[in-house]
Amino acid sequence: MTHVILVGLATFYAPGVFERVANYRGLSCADCIGYAAMVDPQWIGQRVWIGRVGQPSEGPFLVVDCGQAEHRAGQKARGLVAEVDFETARRWNMRGPVMVRVSTVGAQRGAAP
Repeated sequence: MTHVILVGLATFYAPGVFERVANYRGLSCADCIGYAAMVDPQWIGQRVWIGRVGQPSEGPFLVVDCGQAEHRAGQKARGLVAEVDFETARRWNMRGPVMVRVSTVGAQRGAAP
């Protein structure tokens, strides 16, 4: 199995948006700590781990959304790789985009990959 690691910027969704999207798509994950969106649609339904620069990865996050087709090129050009749920953004004290790494493999608790 190939493990994907992306590095770039993460932003966040408004409160409640991910929950509505997950419900609409019929997606759930009892052991996930939050939701994420990725630029490309093939990520929907997968679990990812996200780490801020200098911090351990957290997760899993359930990917429930992706960029609209007409926005993907611009998102990639700006370096966007993920969007996180509002609760995660609050926990991380996000005021705008932050640099992250996104992985398809979870890090051991407390370990910085």
